[in-house]
Amino acid sequence: MSDSMGVSKITIPPLRIFAPVPQAPDVLVSPPLQQSTSTLNHNDPTVIILFGWMDAQLPHIYKYTESYNRLYPAATQIIVRSRQSIFWQTEKVQIAYFQPAMKLFKDYGVINPGSNDRLLVHTFSNGGCIKLVTLAKAIHQYDPPASKDSSALRARAVILDSCPGDANFFRGIKVLTIGIRNRILRYLAKCLVGFLLFFGFGYLRITGQSDIFELMQNDLLNPSILPLTSRRAYLYSTKDPLVPVWNVEAHAQAAREKGVLVHLEKYERTPHVNHMKENPDKYWGIVRDTWVNAKDV
Repeated sequence: MSDSMGVSKITIPPLRIFAPVPQAPDVLVSPPLQQSTSTLNHNDPTVIILFGWMDAQLPHIYKYTESYNRLYPAATQIIVRSRQSIFWQTEKVQIAYFQPAMKLFKDYGVINPGSNDRLLVHTFSNGGCIKLVTLAKAIHQYDPPASKDSSALRARAVILDSCPGDANFFRGIKVLTIGIRNRILRYLAKCLVGFLLFFGFGYLRITGQSDIFELMQNDLLNPSILPLTSRRAYLYSTKDPLVPVWNVEAHAQAAREKGVLVHLEKYERTPHVNHMKENPDKYWGIVRDTWVNAKDV
């Protein structure tokens, strides 16, 4: 393991072991190691939720959880995975998926947090953002808010890595077929996905409905989802082929206009969700500074 704050090579097995929630295996939890509970700093997060990018493999997400374990060893970590099914499942179905995990979120102080509960949220790409919003709506369904502006995820700090982006025909094809290695199968998949997206975008245009990414971007600025008092860090790149710079900067500006404290970190050479790899110390320094400079919510 590297001596830097980032992890260049993950040990097998990783220090933090994650257990999937029964009936909701895309939610995984790792309580702090027993010997770490005595190291709790009363200003550190007690819970960290990581919303993975779409179809991210767990070993890739573990690179971040291991680094968080070094930063905040006494924090409970929760992973929420994202799948391509978010594009064809209804929101009602996606919200229902989280119900078996609600007790876990309540037990760890994500729902109805006490004075000693401190939440940090770290989300990757559009897939992670959509799952973040869906979880927030599931929490409100499980525990109806006292007012319409009561935030479901009372995060003190929010890290947005390579997000949020918008709906785009060609980028959509690339996103949905990027994991197919066989050239022939990838070509056939691109044809099928292109056909479906063509009619999907056409239907939305004719009916005047918003697409899933526009809804997600709006929800991320809705105080019923995340507090507007949360401090946010947007990490993005000019070389990201899936989420353009202007998408991220426009959303950050919209957040600023609502009073959110925002930090923008633009990379010049890193591809999608690969910013940490270029300079781990810089990446985790931004995470740490975002948390330290955040206010109570």
